Amino acid sequence: MNSEKINIVRSIEQMDAELFEMLLNVDKTYQYVRKSVFVNKINDVFNELIEGGDTMLNSYPGICKSNDCNNRFCSGYRFVGNVSNKYFELIFKESRNEVDDIFQCFGLELDNPEVEKGERISYRIDAEYQDYFLLNSDFQEKKKVYLVAMEELNHYKDIEMPFEVLESWVSRYISFYDSLLNVSILLNTFDNFKSIFIRFKFLVDIFSRNIEAKLAYERYLLLDLDNEKAILRWLVDHEELGAEFHQFDVFNISKNGNDEIDGLKKGEINIDVENFRNCINFHFAFQEHIHKMKNKYYVEYDNPNDLPYYIDDVQIHSDIELEFIRSLRLQLIKGGVEF
Repeated sequence: MNSEKINIVRSIEQMDAELFEMLLNVDKTYQYVRKSVFVNKINDVFNELIEGGDTMLNSYPGICKSNDCNNRFCSGYRFVGNVSNKYFELIFKESRNEVDDIFQCFGLELDNPEVEKGERISYRIDAEYQDYFLLNSDFQEKKKVYLVAMEELNHYKDIEMPFEVLESWVSRYISFYDSLLNVSILLNTFDNFKSIFIRFKFLVDIFSRNIEAKLAYERYLLLDLDNEKAILRWLVDHEELGAEFHQFDVFNISKNGNDEIDGLKKGEINIDVENFRNCINFHFAFQEHIHKMKNKYYVEYDNPNDLPYYIDDVQIHSDIELEFIRSLRLQLIKGGVEF
């Protein structure tokens, strides 16, 4: 452990806000806010612990294992009050023997999972404290790109966006999207762009599977829907494709009087549906049966070599378990069902 980190951890163990502030770098931000704001938040936590009778904190090392966090696999600590057992968790981002940043953590997996704990203490940093970024040149440059990108989409509120335009837009802004992955807190300015980009990127990616979807749907139309075994076989054969197409659920898809797909929208943006008609037809057919069959043939996961672990009494599923839960094929095999 680097010496700077050691001293910071010790200052937290002692609940010494003045020492903690002195050890942090005034030229850096912590959890995306100025040092003074961050120190005040941690001091509020200290005060709550002191009011509960705590005189010091015990620290227990661990690693962030959250699947929804850019800080996954960063090391950190659970700090536990010596009387109340109340606790909070912080992770440390480091480079060149320095602490670059400190974040509150909700996905810390301890080296010693048997550590006793009580009630979690957390703090919130509101957008009003993030005014630092309004004066930040990098933020301002990103905002300019964001405004241009969104303005380009506004042209397609009244007319359909051709696939070629959609593909070009995604290609043009993919590097910009990548640059936003670590700045999600910037006053939520870019949330609309990120949401739309993810969905449009999905459309571009699945376009190459149009023929596969067409053949799968044509095969579905030939099925005897009273033959459950045939439906199971079709679902299993196309399970990967069906899982990949689940994002169609977040689009607005319309049909005409003949029950034919005739419209595709994301928010207010109209998209030419012609290139995705086969994919959507397959998606609807797959969704019509998959959940019913999964519920009917549900089997409990009980792999003795993959024991569950918990964070704040909430079970965290392993990758192996998630694969089993999501797969009709694996559950049918385990349940001894022929298909």
